[in-house]
Amino acid sequence: MNHKVSVNKLSVTLLRVLTSGIFIVAGINGHLVNPQKAAARIGQASLKEFAYFFGEPVWLVIVTGIVMVAAGISFLIGFKIRWSAVVLVAVLLPITITIQIGQVNTLGPLFKNVALFGSLLFFIINDGFNSASEMIERERPGPVVQYKNDPGGTRSALKSMKKRLSTLRNGFFVTSGKDTKI
Repeated sequence: MNHKVSVNKLSVTLLRVLTSGIFIVAGINGHLVNPQKAAARIGQASLKEFAYFFGEPVWLVIVTGIVMVAAGISFLIGFKIRWSAVVLVAVLLPITITIQIGQVNTLGPLFKNVALFGSLLFFIINDGFNSASEMIERERPGPVVQYKNDPGGTRSALKSMKKRLSTLRNGFFVTSGKDTKI
């Protein structure tokens, strides 16, 4: 069964922007500024062999830092949101397995990563949010009322469009008798 859920565009934008911040900051501060420190954390992890399978830890830290910053910025500005989220999940998954899983003292960061997975999966699963421009283009007016002799709902859609256009005059947005410059 297919259910429609209304989501405020601002809340989706805030979710995307706030989620992107951790990847940009962690990519710069945690990976690129001092890669030896992050590589040392890999060496202390209980599942360090998983990371060693992919290569030398310092290079892994540098590469993941670059990818986190690039995909994080792309995610932040709304460019290729779904692909950015996929890339961030691909980077976050081995980090979570290597560093957080199997370490009792990192349960907080483990569940932070689980929350980040949830946020990223929202954008991967929901195809209406592939880019900021698509999100705006897909926004539709409220429910269309169908008239008896208007099976397509065209009359109501035109009424809604006319109402929206009439509120915008000469660069001013008219709201309850007051003009506000946009």
